[in-house]
Amino acid sequence: MTDTAQTQTQGPGQDPAQDRVLRIGLLGAARITPRAIIVPSALHGDIDLMAVAARDRAKAEAFAEEHGVLTVADGYEALVTHPEVDLVYNALPPSSHAHWCIKAMEAGKDVLCEKPFAMTADEAQAMVATARRKGKRVIEAFHYRYHPMFSMLMALVASGRLGALEHISASLGSPISENPRELRRIKALGGGVLMDMGCYTMHWCRTLTGHEPSNIAAEAHISGEVDDALGAEFMCGNVACAMTVRMDPDADRGSELLIEGSEGRILVRNPLAPDRGNSYLLETLTGSEEGEINGPTTMECQLMAVKRALYEGTPLPTEGADSINNMRALDQVRAAANLC
Repeated sequence: MTDTAQTQTQGPGQDPAQDRVLRIGLLGAARITPRAIIVPSALHGDIDLMAVAARDRAKAEAFAEEHGVLTVADGYEALVTHPEVDLVYNALPPSSHAHWCIKAMEAGKDVLCEKPFAMTADEAQAMVATARRKGKRVIEAFHYRYHPMFSMLMALVASGRLGALEHISASLGSPISENPRELRRIKALGGGVLMDMGCYTMHWCRTLTGHEPSNIAAEAHISGEVDDALGAEFMCGNVACAMTVRMDPDADRGSELLIEGSEGRILVRNPLAPDRGNSYLLETLTGSEEGEINGPTTMECQLMAVKRALYEGTPLPTEGADSINNMRALDQVRAAANLC
């Protein structure tokens, strides 16, 4: 299984767009940006980090110097209209995703937008509508989706080795600072564990089943002004799904995904960031198998997939209707948990 999964993701040197340079502008000097863009870009000679912008120009200048970004843009507007930027990476807080993604696309740029895609499904619809109207791309940065680990899971489900899917359980947790200045603790910026982590677990369930959630029941624990623990149960087609997400101080760090069918089950540890260590245990009617899935980092897989898709004009699984539907599902969980 490991070898099969690894062949599904092209490695460095196999990129069909390798002779074309992708010029990236960094919207926000965010903590995630080095891991998401800068480190994987350094592995490839066909990606240029053209510019960065931050609310504080001094912060942007320090970031550019540390990470080898070519220029510092004089604010967000200058970054999204930069004449030498092809792709804008939007790592601003969720509350700023819709506005600046739309601005970037109206300026003729494609966008890779950090999760969660927007604040609401309505915002997501406006973003996707702009992409269609302008002929540009706005891609949600669900990096895990491009790693061989998830390719293996999708292939396993499609193969029928598990039989008919019956149940999925998804959990994700990490203790997040209780500092009220931490953006994940600020409701107006899009904070809360549902937005920060629940976007992933919901996406796992939707992607693996190919169905949208219904009959949602959810309960959340509130700390300060945001939810810091949440559990939800729902149906995706005929599959009963459960998700648990936590960012309270006692939360265990890590992610786990259990997929059960009529003829087998697979338990995966660390489906979110398998490049940081992972394992799987597959049990079917014919026996059991355990191992791990190797490959590049999820971020490198994502960046290479985005680059290829932009130059080939091929669709990606984390854009368009998928982004709208995931936000709609989060809206529904929010309502079920009385978080509105």
